[in-house]
Amino acid sequence: MGAKDSQAFIMLNSSNNVKQPQYLQPLTSIVNNKTQTKHKISDSILPVCNRPMIHYVLDWCEQAFFTEVNLVIYDEHSPNHVIEFSELSNKSSSVDDENSTQDIADSYEVAKLKQIVQPFIDFRWKMYKATLKDHAMKTDDSNAYNVSVDKDIVGNLVPNNQVSIKEPIRINIITTKYKNEGEVLMKSLANRIKNKFVLLPSDFITDLPPQILNHQFFQFSKFNKCKQDHLSNDDSNGYYDDEDEVKSDKQSTAEDLPISDDIIMMSCFYKSQLSQVEKKKSNTNDYILYQQLDRTTPYANILLDAYTQENIEKQKYLKIRESLLWKFSKVKGSKLLINSGIYYCNQRVLEIIENITKNQVDFTHRPLKKIFRDLSRRSWVHSELKERIAMFILPEVVKFSQMNSMVSYLETNRQMLNMIQETDPKMLDNLDPTVNVINDTQQTGISQQSQIGEKTVLMAQSNVKKSLIGFNCKIGKKVKITGSIILDNVEIEDNCIIENCIIGYDSIIKKKSKMVNCQVEGGYVIPESSMFKGEMLKRDDLDDMDDSYDNQDGEKSLLEDDENVIEEDDSDSETDSDETGDENDYYDEDLEDAGDFQFGF
Repeated sequence: MGAKDSQAFIMLNSSNNVKQPQYLQPLTSIVNNKTQTKHKISDSILPVCNRPMIHYVLDWCEQAFFTEVNLVIYDEHSPNHVIEFSELSNKSSSVDDENSTQDIADSYEVAKLKQIVQPFIDFRWKMYKATLKDHAMKTDDSNAYNVSVDKDIVGNLVPNNQVSIKEPIRINIITTKYKNEGEVLMKSLANRIKNKFVLLPSDFITDLPPQILNHQFFQFSKFNKCKQDHLSNDDSNGYYDDEDEVKSDKQSTAEDLPISDDIIMMSCFYKSQLSQVEKKKSNTNDYILYQQLDRTTPYANILLDAYTQENIEKQKYLKIRESLLWKFSKVKGSKLLINSGIYYCNQRVLEIIENITKNQVDFTHRPLKKIFRDLSRRSWVHSELKERIAMFILPEVVKFSQMNSMVSYLETNRQMLNMIQETDPKMLDNLDPTVNVINDTQQTGISQQSQIGEKTVLMAQSNVKKSLIGFNCKIGKKVKITGSIILDNVEIEDNCIIENCIIGYDSIIKKKSKMVNCQVEGGYVIPESSMFKGEMLKRDDLDDMDDSYDNQDGEKSLLEDDENVIEEDDSDSETDSDETGDENDYYDEDLEDAGDFQFGF
């Protein structure tokens, strides 16, 4: 799969969308104390080591060389609207999907997103022009490479001793009125998708080069082509092995079923890299069922099914459909794998979802994770195997962090600080020249594992240890900050103690206050001499939550009314509350250890 013909869509979690879980509340709210109003921002704007997390995702996309990158965000005031960023400009052009020429006012959340993304665009264009100029100056040198501007590859040597340099990737913001990810995909994005596409979350950081995922998706297609040539050596589940293998009775029964050579998409999973203590705090992983494609490729698998932790606790045990075990005799299961939200897709995915919807099985009112889970079930629930969903498990040597909880957000910031410290110990020790440290009699203490933003003022005898402090903050005298994240424009007055806290934008903490393990909403004012421990502090009186929406969660599972469905009992018309079938349709297994487990015969 070449990235040059692929589009990337980054699904931003909007705090204005009440249907999406508010992962990083209350940090995504900012109170304006003058007007007594509350504004909301996207999770992707929040910083990691004083850099917006969306910048890390855009960096990753730059390496992938997609044709374009689209930031998709909910905005009820300007739906179906496209904002195109221009080169080295403080303004971005707006294009309405309905070809309207009138300007559309951006919401506060979209305006903040534009404000964060524009510097990223400007910096990339400056680097691009500087690189062109630098290479142009070397053309007189006989040993130097000639410059050619190539829109597919960057920095690789090409024939005739030329260095090709690619323009920065085009970045757009797409606003949508739909609150469910499935509806966003089918109603706002489908008409913009031209070929292959990639769906990405907005809250991950990884050192895995995207070329590896591009290659892996291509390898899945290559594997299928090989299967056509060796169909006589295949078993019923698409498992090809060079060695002789003993087949079960159930396996040989389904051996004659035709095998689809279509892998329509690839989902990526990873194992949590949080500390053991943090894992226990956020141990809500789904139960994932999958099958390895080949013994020689442990990371390449076929996704078969997934069950939520809530459902398993309700049912008291894991119930697996008999039709699944009939076709796949070596099913593996794990509670350690986490869905990364990264999906590499063919356009065929859209066609299948559209056909399902035409058959009056509308399951687009759901998260993408559940939609693609149902598509994985679709591959084996029919009498004939259909298109499959590949599953790539990221190697454990790869660092992958997803900030979809307060625990992971805090832990990721700490890991990034440690990584910077290991790479360049002096980088965090030296303050930026714009940081103001005002000393009276004793020097301010700042540990090497701390990072201080620009234009931040620290008064005398303050102590900062293993913490992040944002831009334009004011830290008073004798303040102790330990293991905390302080966002921009925060004011902390004298003699305060802050331990393991996350303080939102524009907050004010009055003098002689002590806070331990707290999360503070942006703009919140902590009274003088306050003491809080383990509290989430926010202005509930200013919340304007829309509870009138229709709480549909796609309770009907696919695909009872599609053709060639295997006849099973009535329990197969499952819902999300009872999604694992009848008690008689499962393979009993002890799951108390909640780790990796395997089903076989």
